[in-house]
Amino acid sequence: MRVLLAWELGGNWGHARRLEAVARALQRRGHEVHLAVQDLGPFLNMSHLTQTHPDQANDQPGARLWQAPLWGGLLRFSPIRPLGPPRRFGDLLANLGLQDPAALEPLLRAWETLFHAIRPDVLVADFAPSALLAARGRLPRIAIGTGFTVPPTHLAEFPPFPGAEPDPQTAGPLIAEPLLLAKVNATLARIGRPTLDRLPQITEAEALMPAVFAELDPYRGLRSMPHLSPFLAGPLPSRPATREGIFAYLPGRSLTEAGFATLLALGPSVLAVMPDLDAPRRAALVAAGVRLSDKTLGWGQIATHAAVLCNGGMGTVSQSLAMGLPLAVLPGGVEQDLTARALAAWGLSIDLVTLADPLALLRAGQRAEALASDFRTRLSDPALAVAEQAETLAKGTTCEMVHKPETS
Repeated sequence: MRVLLAWELGGNWGHARRLEAVARALQRRGHEVHLAVQDLGPFLNMSHLTQTHPDQANDQPGARLWQAPLWGGLLRFSPIRPLGPPRRFGDLLANLGLQDPAALEPLLRAWETLFHAIRPDVLVADFAPSALLAARGRLPRIAIGTGFTVPPTHLAEFPPFPGAEPDPQTAGPLIAEPLLLAKVNATLARIGRPTLDRLPQITEAEALMPAVFAELDPYRGLRSMPHLSPFLAGPLPSRPATREGIFAYLPGRSLTEAGFATLLALGPSVLAVMPDLDAPRRAALVAAGVRLSDKTLGWGQIATHAAVLCNGGMGTVSQSLAMGLPLAVLPGGVEQDLTARALAAWGLSIDLVTLADPLALLRAGQRAEALASDFRTRLSDPALAVAEQAETLAKGTTCEMVHKPETS
């Protein structure tokens, strides 16, 4: 079986780590893997994926890397500009390019070219809506990701994000979905592809596999499919006898003034990993006593701390919940803000004051440890589940590659 793994949108390493895990699971089962991704960087040093595996049958070739088509909104000099803070999933797509009537066609044509070059049996898409749309009716599709990036597709419209502005005057989408749908359908009709009845069909797949704890899924009450176990960084380390200090993972490019002030206040109690931190802030934190690490810490080291301060990335949050580590979140984006809201609503996060209060932090740690057993019981191997689903779809598919890529 030949499987194409696709990644288009989203800028953190969680996408790369998910696809790496799925690729390895597929390779272990003897399948050929291709990766078409928006950022090749994280994969260039993954020799375990890209080199031939002589220890497997028929000297199985390594995964082949391809550059994925890029949405206009990701390009630095693109004329496409965000319309405002997104309130629904359709707004995200509009901000990234769907607002432009000419933006979708190049993406679909590029994916068609890749499909004909690779000839995949199955597509596994991680936040890759144009890949899913291009493959519609042509090959079986699996959509993986977090709850945020795998929205439900059976609804008439994308629902508003939880906590969206309740005022009817401002609660609607940035662009009316019928208008976006008309833009999409005009493109599909122009290249001879079937049109959509509803905008959520743009992210439709034969298998939707949101890998997230249900409590953190912004569409929790709207799902018609079960949740997959979140992708974790590896086996959970054993709990140390004592836990001290705060571990902070806050990418410098998204560090808010509130986050910076918090780190300064906590000072010597913090060990921080802060990619892309600018020199003035680095110097100020060091002067305040914050210990900065230039290396990524393993979870065995992180587990020795009493709490985790992060921006709400799903991998860090999920791992912390399963390990019984109290979480304080300073969100740096839309998905992270939704995750922070969900954690607070379920009583799974702590405030910044608690981080500075040893007694309150101890109580928070005891509660987090008590809740962790439930999260751990829901863990499984999500990459294996995706690989098995791909095999099932490949055996039962009736989709065919019926069109050659357009050249005009």
